[in-house]
Amino acid sequence: MTELIPDPRPLYAGALTWVHGLLQGVRPEHLDAPTPCPDFDVRTLAAHLVGTVDRARVLGEGGDPRTSPSIVSGVADDGFATAYGEAIEKM
Repeated sequence: MTELIPDPRPLYAGALTWVHGLLQGVRPEHLDAPTPCPDFDVRTLAAHLVGTVDRARVLGEGGDPRTSPSIVSGVADDGFATAYGEAIEKM
């Protein structure tokens, strides 16, 4: 008997929406705060979250996700939610 693998896309879409909401609450004064990961402050984590969406898009298109940065640069301190939303729209 062949077991069907559930479609992960609805769960991923829900996660994208949830994280986008979290990023909308991040203010510039939060960006230097630590996270549970000692290598990431809030700014780096937000930049990484934006990068992961783009990497998922590249992978979905059949490309090599390593061609996209895992941590994006050039995002204004008040622009992480916008950058994340724009990355979602490209998917």
